[in-house]
Amino acid sequence: MSQIEYFATFDESIEILRALTVEGLRVIVELELANTPHATTFTSVDDDVVRILERAPVFFLRGAFTHNDVAFMQLSGGTANLNS
Repeated sequence: MSQIEYFATFDESIEILRALTVEGLRVIVELELANTPHATTFTSVDDDVVRILERAPVFFLRGAFTHNDVAFMQLSGGTANLNS
């Protein structure tokens, strides 16, 4: 999965995300572990999405370039490797 690193204030990031959703991209944000392996996708950045991003400021973008769903899977065992 490709990633883009950028530097902006939180408010600037929200404005960028809002502009991207106007262009047809969707935003995927998760506050906590979900019961299903698929994350919730938002078509706009409203106050609810902003509140989630305030607590968990990580997001994914989905658009025409996305060939597969972004899947989140909880492993039943193993060790976490936080340095990869």
